[in-house]
Amino acid sequence: QNIYYTTPEKPVYEAEAEALQAAGLLKGNENGLDLLKPLTRIEAAAMLLRAIGESETAESTVQVFADVPAAHWGFGATAQAYTLGLIKGVGDNLFAPDKTVTAAEFSTMALRAANTGEFDWTQAVDIMIEKGILTQEQADKMDLFTRGDMAKIIYEARQNGLF
Repeated sequence: QNIYYTTPEKPVYEAEAEALQAAGLLKGNENGLDLLKPLTRIEAAAMLLRAIGESETAESTVQVFADVPAAHWGFGATAQAYTLGLIKGVGDNLFAPDKTVTAAEFSTMALRAANTGEFDWTQAVDIMIEKGILTQEQADKMDLFTRGDMAKIIYEARQNGLF
């Protein structure tokens, strides 16, 4: 007896992304909204700043992380996100800007933006589920975190008054 397994299709959350784009909170790239593109940590920080109405330009020119120099395109967003307490880096004065962001990392940034109080970052996705931002099924499909996943979290967070 053969048992066939099918991989569930990765959701793109196009309606949520288009709503954010219409509100001026999400920009496309050369491929449009590119919702299946994995999101880097620095892109996530920049997009979250935009989504909560914060500037991607830092007031300070002090380099916060050794791997995000002043010449880096995301220097301002990284410094601003750090100043606002949205990001803390990966240790050793590094941010790992080009590493793919995980659902837990992005959820942590979003919960910090919502001033949720103290929590362990490893519980961030569970907190998103408790708050009705994600379902368990949606969270289970975010093992490779994409621009669409980010749009889903930001859209639902805004709908639920988190920010």
